[in-house]
Amino acid sequence: MDIRSKAAPPATGEKVFAVLCFFYSTAPFFPLLQGDRDPGTAGWVGNFTTNLIWIMIYLGSSWFLLRHCPESFAELKKNWVLLIILILGPVSLLWSVEPILTLLRSGAMFGTALVAIYISRRYKSREILTLCSWAIGIAAVCSVFFVLFLPHYGLGADQLEEGWLGIYGQKNNLGAVMAVGFMVSIVLYKFTPSRRFKYLLFAGCMLGLVYLSNSASSLMICLTLPFFLWAIRLGLKPSKHPLRRRLSVATCVAVLAFIIASDFEAVTAAVGRDEGLSGRTALWLLAFEAIQERPLLGYGYEAFWQSDKTPAASIWANFGQNLFYSHSGLLEVWLGTGIVGVFAVLACFVAVCRRSLNAVRKRFCLETVWPLAFLFYLLASNLTEASFMKGNTLPWVLFLTVVQMLRQTQSTDLEPGTTQSTAESVQARTTRMIHRHRDDRDWKCP
Repeated sequence: MDIRSKAAPPATGEKVFAVLCFFYSTAPFFPLLQGDRDPGTAGWVGNFTTNLIWIMIYLGSSWFLLRHCPESFAELKKNWVLLIILILGPVSLLWSVEPILTLLRSGAMFGTALVAIYISRRYKSREILTLCSWAIGIAAVCSVFFVLFLPHYGLGADQLEEGWLGIYGQKNNLGAVMAVGFMVSIVLYKFTPSRRFKYLLFAGCMLGLVYLSNSASSLMICLTLPFFLWAIRLGLKPSKHPLRRRLSVATCVAVLAFIIASDFEAVTAAVGRDEGLSGRTALWLLAFEAIQERPLLGYGYEAFWQSDKTPAASIWANFGQNLFYSHSGLLEVWLGTGIVGVFAVLACFVAVCRRSLNAVRKRFCLETVWPLAFLFYLLASNLTEASFMKGNTLPWVLFLTVVQMLRQTQSTDLEPGTTQSTAESVQARTTRMIHRHRDDRDWKCP
């Protein structure tokens, strides 16, 4: 997983730049930088200040790549997952109801990919998680400062936003960022014995901020993440009876799913929500009705909620609130790029999950576990929020980083002159030998 160029390691100034990339991708200080937005403005493309900062980040990432690892751009064409993600937006220009907006958002997606390629090429897995923890730690400190000294920005002012907002515009944004911080700290806690207390304390702080944000989705993700890691370890750990282990994990998952499905109202009430998930189910129905008008290709990448040529205004009227996303990752992709885009994104996600699982099967350590833990977070968070295909956001920066790192690792497994089919057969034989002969200690990270 740690595939870097042979250039000099990043200096302190470059690491500060990486921390700033992670920090700004969380959309901090939203109320101050974005200002008041007119909900009726069609084709809204963001604030000049925020766009300028992102352009500087793109340029900085490009400069570091060209200086230290210029071969990264040549290798980009070998990563079909990343290429599909990058071309979806520009292709949708052919049918977008707001082509200028789609073009600009597609440019932001390319810029996000540049940042992810830079991070994956210049830093090891542990460094990525450490830098990310620094960025989220800074966001946590700033959020507490806003709540204590700028409560009109840091605290929710109505029933829908009851809870801490911190330096973000919505409580769910604060909860989502701190949930990523919880995931990072749990992985570092697991694989850093010398600093376990430090990362456990950090995880506790992140969980506390998730709770104070009153974001039920993020809280549920944090509570289920340790169970997910336990299930992966138990299900994939080499054993004389692997089927028995996997059946045990599957039984636990099935029982948990049955309990939730049989008394869904009690489960939602336990986290302070109703069966309608705070109005999300009604919103999903309205969004799905809008999809029926253009189910195959959608309305254009990132164009639906920003245009007066779509049913977005009628959704606002029926729902009684101005909304700018559908609170569902797949629905958001469907609105923008149609069922074609949904299948493309799902294919990419499944391919990345398969690569990550293959890496974990070989060895259970930080470099292989953190991508899988993050993929779990990304999938779970997109059930009630939307970060699929969202450029300039922390989840998508990390996802593209995982995509690139897994591809780089896969490329190094193929020696010169070795075909893909030959490599796969060799890998299969090697895996069987490993499962047959190694003991538990060989599967642990040093």
